[in-house]
Amino acid sequence: MISNSCPASAVIKFLSRLGGDQISNGLKGFALPALLALALPCALQARTIALKAEDIDRVAAITEQGPRYSWAAYEGTVGMFRNAPQFCTPQSGFLIHYPLDKIPKGQHISLAELTIPVALVSPPQARLYFWRILVDWGVGVCNQFRMIRPTKEAWTVPGARGNSTDRATKPSTVIGVPEVGEKSVNLTQDVELWYTGAAPNHGWLISVEDKDTAIQLQSPIYDGTASWELRITYEPQ
Repeated sequence: MISNSCPASAVIKFLSRLGGDQISNGLKGFALPALLALALPCALQARTIALKAEDIDRVAAITEQGPRYSWAAYEGTVGMFRNAPQFCTPQSGFLIHYPLDKIPKGQHISLAELTIPVALVSPPQARLYFWRILVDWGVGVCNQFRMIRPTKEAWTVPGARGNSTDRATKPSTVIGVPEVGEKSVNLTQDVELWYTGAAPNHGWLISVEDKDTAIQLQSPIYDGTASWELRITYEPQ
């Protein structure tokens, strides 16, 4: 889904071309009509695209309790894992990748927010970490391996937790989660890096790093399909 909006930057650029006297006097004459005329093309410049759960092309739930499972979201019975709900703990994490090919070329990313559905938080104010993944991952991804085909490739640290090797040196952001519900996370810098090609888009690792902490997310392929959304606002450079 794509929507239009009018960026304030376009108005600022227009006013910057006018001198002080022109602005003062022009508001009585040409500047005010010009500003009004600017509103129509301006509204066509900035656009927001909403990438939904069905746009996700790679996703995995990995845990050290099931080191060779790609979908080890929840251990309902010892040794038996379900694909939902997704628990993030210090021993498990969630990998997710959105392609950005729906954004046209020659744009500037002005805002990117990921909305996630939180179903449980323990303890209150637990923190959720978002990391750029630095290496490719795919078929057979699990806690031990980032892929098993076409060749078997291991994470440098199990669970994609190798800083500067598997994931970025620092998290893109860390959010406190005081209560359940939908949470929006600003990840503009990551999406800008991926869109411009300054860094390859291998998606995010969503994790918990603090001891004795657990955050449950609704799954984007099961009970949370309506809630997962990456909203990206872009405008011409």
